[in-house]
Amino acid sequence: MKSKIVAMLAIALASQAIAQDTKTETQPAAPAAAKTDAQIREEVSYAVGMDFGYRLKRAEYEFDLDTLAKAMKDVLSGGTTRLNDQQAQAAIQEWQTKQQAVMEEKRQTEGVGNLKQAEEFLVANEKKPGVKQHDPKLQYEVIEAGAGDSPTAKDTVTVHYRGTLLDGTEFDSSYKRNQPAEFPLNGVIRGWTEGLQLMKPGAKYKFYIHPDWAYGAQGRPGIPANALLTFEVELLEVKKAPEEAVSAVSGEIIKVPSAEELKKGAKIEVLKEEDVRRLTNEAANPKK
Repeated sequence: MKSKIVAMLAIALASQAIAQDTKTETQPAAPAAAKTDAQIREEVSYAVGMDFGYRLKRAEYEFDLDTLAKAMKDVLSGGTTRLNDQQAQAAIQEWQTKQQAVMEEKRQTEGVGNLKQAEEFLVANEKKPGVKQHDPKLQYEVIEAGAGDSPTAKDTVTVHYRGTLLDGTEFDSSYKRNQPAEFPLNGVIRGWTEGLQLMKPGAKYKFYIHPDWAYGAQGRPGIPANALLTFEVELLEVKKAPEEAVSAVSGEIIKVPSAEELKKGAKIEVLKEEDVRRLTNEAANPKK
C-alpha cells in the first residue's frame, strides 16, 4: 500500500505544467523571478493534492478527508499505520464491491428512464417534415443524396461522422480528429449497418437510432444505458467486398465425348448410377 502511494506521488511529481507564451509585440516579457524552495514545495504539494482530489472526485464517493489525510501522514512519516497492507487491501475491495452494486443500480434506473425518453422522442420525431422511418428502431433525414451504388453489409466504408446524445452532448466526432473512419459495415452497431446501406457515396444523412440498435442497456463510456443516439454521417467511399468464388459441387459423373465424337454429334451426358457400375465393370474386365 505504501508503495502504491509513493508511486502515485512520483507520477504526479513527474507531470509538467504547460507554459504559456507571454511575449508582447514590442519586446519579450521579463523572465520570471526564481522561486524559492519553499514556494516550489508549496506549489507542488498543492498540485499533487489537486491531482489526488480529482481522482477521488471521479470515484463519486464521500471520503472522510481527515482520516485520509492522517493515513497519508502516517505513511509518509514512516509511522505505524492503523491498518496493515492486507487489511487495507481488504477494505478497498469491500468498498469497490459495494460501489459496483450502487453503480449498477443507478445504471439500471437511468436505463429505464432513457428508454422511455428514447421511444417518446421517436414517436414525435417521425411526424417532423423530412424525417423518414426505415424501421421503428431507425429514423433518418437526407441532407445530401449522393450518387452511385449503396454499400452492402459485407462492404467496407469510409465515413465522417458526429455522434450526439438527445441533450446535444457530443460523444464522438471524426471531424474533430480530422480523420475519417474506415470499417466493415457488418462490424458496427446495427443502426449503422442498416442505415448506411440506404446511402450512396457522397451522401450525408442524419440518423436517429433506438438504443436496441445502438449500445442498449449496457451503454459504453460516454454513452448512458439505453441512450438514443443521433449521428450525422457522410459516406465518403465504399470498398466492395471481394466476390466469393462459386464452385459447383455435385455427386454426378459427367461423360465428356472425345473431339472426334463431338464432331459426329455426340453430346456431354450425365451418367446414371447403373451406367457408372457398367463402365466400372468393363474397365475391370476388358474384352479379349
